[in-house]
Amino acid sequence: ACYLQGGIVLNSIKSLIFPQDINKLNNTFLRDICSDLNLESTGSSYELTSRIWGAFENIEGDLLEKIQENIFAGAISLAWYTTTHENGLNGLKDAIIEHMDFNPFEEIRIPDRENIPNHPTIIGASVIDNMDSYFIRFIYKSAVNVDYYLNNRREHARYETITVYVDMEKNVVEVRASSKTSKNIIASLAGIVNEEYIFRQVDFLGNFDNSLERIADEIEGKLIDAIGKPEGLVDAFEDVQGESIVSI
Repeated sequence: ACYLQGGIVLNSIKSLIFPQDINKLNNTFLRDICSDLNLESTGSSYELTSRIWGAFENIEGDLLEKIQENIFAGAISLAWYTTTHENGLNGLKDAIIEHMDFNPFEEIRIPDRENIPNHPTIIGASVIDNMDSYFIRFIYKSAVNVDYYLNNRREHARYETITVYVDMEKNVVEVRASSKTSKNIIASLAGIVNEEYIFRQVDFLGNFDNSLERIADEIEGKLIDAIGKPEGLVDAFEDVQGESIVSI
C-alpha cells in the first residue's frame, strides 16, 4: 500500500500496519471490524486477526481510517520530546534518510527474526496527509522468556514495534510507548542521525502538578480510568503479586 509523490513511490500509513498491531486491539473492536467486512465475528483474537488480515489488502476508506486511528492513537502511553536544533525538526526526515542504508519513507525493511537487534531500529516510515508530520516505526527485541520442559531449556524472544509521531510544525516528537521504552527509542533515533539532533523530554504532567484530574478539568473533560500493568509477560500470579498490582 503505497502512493506517488512527484513520481516517487512512498509508503502509505496502511503499509506500516502489521498483524501484530491488529492482534493488540481489543476483542470487541476486532469483532466489529469482522462484522463490517461481513466476516465471521466469533472466536479468539488470533482467529479474528487472521480473518481481518486476510482481507486487509482490500480495506480502504472509513473502515481503514477506523483501524488506523485505533492502532496509532489507541490507549497507549506516550512521551513528548522537543529538539534544540536551530531548524527545529524540519531537517530530521532528510537526516534519517541520509544516515540509513535505505530510505524508510519509500521502503519497509524488516530484519530476519533471528537478526532483530536489542536496540530499536527503524523498519519504515510514512508522511501524513498534511506533509508537516510523519510516522516512524521501530522494532526491537524486548525480552527473552525462558521455560523448561523436563531437562530441556527453551528460549522465546519477544519483539515490539513502536510508533513515533513527528510534528514539524509543533517541534514535537511523540513516542507512543512507556517511559522506559521511550527513552530507548529517542536515544536510538538520535544515534541514527549521529547526534545531529539533541532531544529533550517535555514534562507535560509537571504543568498540572502531575495530576491527571487537573488535566481533565483544564480541558473540561472527565477522567474515566487510569490503568497500570507491569511490562513483560506474566505467566502466573501469586497473592503478593496480585496485591501489588491491585495497589498500583
